[in-house]
Amino acid sequence: MFKYVFGGLLFIYSAWSGYHLLKNGLLYHSLSGVEPTSIGTVVDGERIAVKGTVTIDDPAPASKEVIPHPSRRIGMYVWRVAKNKPGSNKIDFRNLKVKANKKTVGSGIEAGTLAVSSDGTTVRVDPTWVREAHGAPKLTDFTVVPGMGYRNFRLYLWRTPYVRLSGDEAEVPLDQLEGVVEKYDAETSLADMWLQSRPLEAGDTLTVYGEVHSTGGTPVIRGTDETPLFITNDSIDGLRRYLLKLMSRNASSSGFFLVLTVLFVFYANW
Repeated sequence: MFKYVFGGLLFIYSAWSGYHLLKNGLLYHSLSGVEPTSIGTVVDGERIAVKGTVTIDDPAPASKEVIPHPSRRIGMYVWRVAKNKPGSNKIDFRNLKVKANKKTVGSGIEAGTLAVSSDGTTVRVDPTWVREAHGAPKLTDFTVVPGMGYRNFRLYLWRTPYVRLSGDEAEVPLDQLEGVVEKYDAETSLADMWLQSRPLEAGDTLTVYGEVHSTGGTPVIRGTDETPLFITNDSIDGLRRYLLKLMSRNASSSGFFLVLTVLFVFYANW
């Protein structure tokens, strides 16, 4: 019985990686031939890529607590809640110190009212679709419960292919954010838990691809079931390279576990 369960798990790992290989391949294909353009007359439902400077009317919720002492206003950030892995460490060569490895227990995206300005035109960015695509909670709705752990077969928004923000990450001990995140009960501990984030600031260069719609006379780019939303402070070419990197990683993982499955089945029935 054990050999069938173990062999099945190996195959599931292979299939899971293969699924994401196919998914990222389709996303890569959706960006074929896409280049940033200027916006003229807005045609509802048109697919468009825009590159410009980030402007912010309202900052992202809880940005002052999550990113201490930002140099500029924060319009959006991707976040994850992570726990230290007991007995698992890594070397931070940049800061020359040993740090605990962390496992993700929750992730999401927060945004205020932000836009991209290009060639005298301002286009608002609505990242709601990305949150919904991952079934991610808002940070203020996230609840820490005892025994939270890593779920292998879930792609957290922290690793989403739709949002690629490079640059420094902010990190805050989660026990400093009581009142921002919720606890299951008074006894729930926030020790050895962290909130990490990748912020997008006013004045940053941003590239966005999605469907454009006119809302109250203002053009808004968002994602739909037919058109994914991509947000990056890199270029479209950089985003395509990132997707190729993910595909390579998926292919290696899928192939590795498939070979293990075949070898295990072969030797188990020897």
